[in-house]
Amino acid sequence: LIGQDPAFVKIMKQIELVAQSETTVLIQGETGVGKELCARAIHYNSPSASFPFVPVECGSIPVHHEWPGNVRELDNVIQQAVLLSSRSIISAEDIYIHESENLAFAQATSFNEAKRIAVERFEREYIIRMLEMHNGNITHASQEAQKDRSDFRRLLKKYNINPARYKNQAVSF
Repeated sequence: LIGQDPAFVKIMKQIELVAQSETTVLIQGETGVGKELCARAIHYNSPSASFPFVPVECGSIPVHHEWPGNVRELDNVIQQAVLLSSRSIISAEDIYIHESENLAFAQATSFNEAKRIAVERFEREYIIRMLEMHNGNITHASQEAQKDRSDFRRLLKKYNINPARYKNQAVSF
């Protein structure tokens, strides 16, 4: 797998981390985005590489659960955060709750609330992408975003994003 796009580089880092664990992995995405390629990369870079790779088509298996309340899903979210965090203590920025975000968006009572949720999601993901592209350098990231440095810092604080987490992230996959 070869690529330089920041989103691709982020996934490659995650693949590298996941491959070293013994946790179960569920890869989700649209048809044709490379789920099986990611699964193979995880398998062949894991301690299980000497065993056969067996892809499982989960398209017909329902994976949507209402959460909070489902302990298994909570366990999976925590496992993912622990696995993907580069630190010994996980923080809010390490936790990604895809289902709950969608649930919050779906339950928005007004256009303005739905818009607020979408804008917050975009801002957080955009700021993280800029930090990844510039190895956590706030000055360069804010310049790339064409955003005033103080406004950029305000967004870091708003979303509890630690720029130090994105410093010196070399991919050796």
